[in-house]
Order: sequence, then C-alpha cells, then structure tokens
Amino acid sequence: MTINRIGTKFHYAGITYTIGDTVIANAESEYEGLFGTIAEIRDGNDQETDNDTPDIYCTFIPPFDPEEIKTLESRFSYLYGQKKKLKDITLDIVIMAPEMITILNSVPEIKRFGVYEVREEWISEDDAGITIEFAFDEAQAKRILTQMVNDEKQNGVTSEWCSDPRFKTGTTPLFFESWLDGEYSSNHYRAAVYRHEMCMGYDLFEAIGKTYIDMQLRKHFAEQIECWDELENMTDDQINKMIALPIVPQRIRKHLAENAYLRDAYWESVSEASFALVKTFKEGLDNE
Repeated sequence: MTINRIGTKFHYAGITYTIGDTVIANAESEYEGLFGTIAEIRDGNDQETDNDTPDIYCTFIPPFDPEEIKTLESRFSYLYGQKKKLKDITLDIVIMAPEMITILNSVPEIKRFGVYEVREEWISEDDAGITIEFAFDEAQAKRILTQMVNDEKQNGVTSEWCSDPRFKTGTTPLFFESWLDGEYSSNHYRAAVYRHEMCMGYDLFEAIGKTYIDMQLRKHFAEQIECWDELENMTDDQINKMIALPIVPQRIRKHLAENAYLRDAYWESVSEASFALVKTFKEGLDNE
C-alpha cells in the first residue's frame, strides 16, 4: 500500500501518521534535530526496504545554524567514512522508520492564523525602551495602538518634544512616529501594528477550542438558572463563584454525551448534510 495524498492518515503501533504532518527526527536517526514533513508512506509489498515497519518518506528542511550544520556533516562523514558537506546529504524524500521521527501534531488546514503585534519603541537621549502587546484581530490591535499613542502624547517623550520647533510627526491608520528633526537617531518614538502568520499545534488549537466551548457552557448555565427560586438565598458573589466552578462545563458535557436522543439527532444531521454535499460536489464535477 502506498499513500501520498495530503491529509490521508495511516495508523501504526497506536500512532496516527498523516501525509503533510510536521515531524522532527529524533535520536534514533542520523537526521536527529531536523524538521520535515511526511510526503509518502509505503507498507507491505510497496516498501522499498526490508524493514518490518512501514517506510515513511520525509522531506527535511536544511538547518541554517553553522553549529547544527557542522554536527550534521560530522555525523554523516563518520557514517559514510568520507567527508560530507551539507550539499552532499540527501534531505528530500528520506526513508524513515516510525521510531526515528516524532510528530509535532501540526495540521496544515488549521495551524496558521493571523496575530497582530503592537510594538512601541522610543529613544530619548540616554533612555530607550520597547513595549510589545499582541491581539488576535486588527480592531483590537488598533485600539491598543490608539491607547499607546494617546498615553505617549500626554505623558511620554512626545509630550516633552511637542513645543520644540524641530518636532515632527508621521502617521498612518496603523502607525505613529514622532521625532526631533536632525536628532532622529537619538530622539524618536514609534508605535505601529504588524501582522504576523503564526503556526499553532493541534493540541493547543484543541485546548483553545475547548476553552471557548466551556465559556459558552458556563454562559448557558448562567442563563438557565437566572430566574430559579433555588437562588433566592444566594448572593451575587456566591452565584458567580458557582458558575466559575470547573465542574460546571464538565457536568454539562457529561450529560450531553449521555443524551442518546441528541447523539442520534447529531449524526442524522451529519449524514443528511454529507449526502447533500457529496451530491453537490459530484454535480459540479459533471459540469466541468
């Protein structure tokens, strides 16, 4: 069996290997420390090796650090009994045994998302500093930036410079800068929003999703009990403490999982939607 389609899963010894997964070569391999992706998996009669385990084909990223490159070259030079440079070492489509790699649980379809860095930098004579905050949407980042600049104009070096005839400013919706003309290198302030692409491991993504669902369950719990007579002898502080208990989302999850009617209705809806989606997709293929 040979699989090489992105997203296709292969189960072996209790571990799921997915084409496209990010991996790191571990101490069982001469490629130890290198990062790569799974490009193909072969098992049974399709294997190129005589290994009892599947052949997992990985493509590795060349290291950039001189010390890491030196270590890799020394390792392969010793292994092959002759001098090896980085360019001589195969990094593309390398056959690995399962025990030689560790999956980093990255899922290409969901691991990338935008994050906004709000960076404030200043230098004034002998004083300098940097402040950094992060936001997950542009509006929130712009709010942070606006607050930073406002505080700067009231209490920062900009407030000290504004009466100086050499005082200059430059702005865009996501950028503010002020300085003293002719002394930019020693007297300037800058605040700006920068957008970055971040990679998130599946475990962290799952944890964030669970946290959000727990928040929703707490909200629904609070809405459900809001007018109950059972709360009449409890203070607002006691009610809020009860809503914040870890057992609240846990207990609701348990009851949802044990609700056979809800479970059947869920899978019936999934089945109906899946049938309609496949039908729509096939109709689209026929019209191509």
